[in-house]
Amino acid sequence: MERKRILIADGDREVGGSICEFLKSDYQVFYVSDGREILPAIRDKKVDLLLTDLDVPNVYIYHLLSEVKEKYPGLPVALMYVYCDYTQEMEETIRRMADAIFLKPFDMEEVKRRIDGLLRGSLQKSSMRSQPNSPGTASNSSRSDAEVKRK
Repeated sequence: MERKRILIADGDREVGGSICEFLKSDYQVFYVSDGREILPAIRDKKVDLLLTDLDVPNVYIYHLLSEVKEKYPGLPVALMYVYCDYTQEMEETIRRMADAIFLKPFDMEEVKRRIDGLLRGSLQKSSMRSQPNSPGTASNSSRSDAEVKRK
């Protein structure tokens, strides 16, 4: 069986590289750090899922997500970002356009579980929020957005 193909897009090469390293044992993983490379990579690599950061250089995420959904309507899109004032303003639109949302920092095992579900088509739009156990480590617990109340 051919492994599923995932495109990781993140302007932070260290973060993108870490995600690729973690996922490469289960998937065929491709990485881009510039938003201008995303659509050509989706087309050329025939990816099964896009995992992109909100702040990839040289692309406005709303336009990117709109174009991906128009050109590749069956392609699951997972979005990752750090929640802040900027993202708060965009959050409702982002949630409608992404199939999954991962708020940084996140638990990579949970990301993999959700990606597996999206690739199987078993998860509907989903989101997760996890908090670090300590600086520099990922959390082993996550809470859904419904469980997290904003102040």
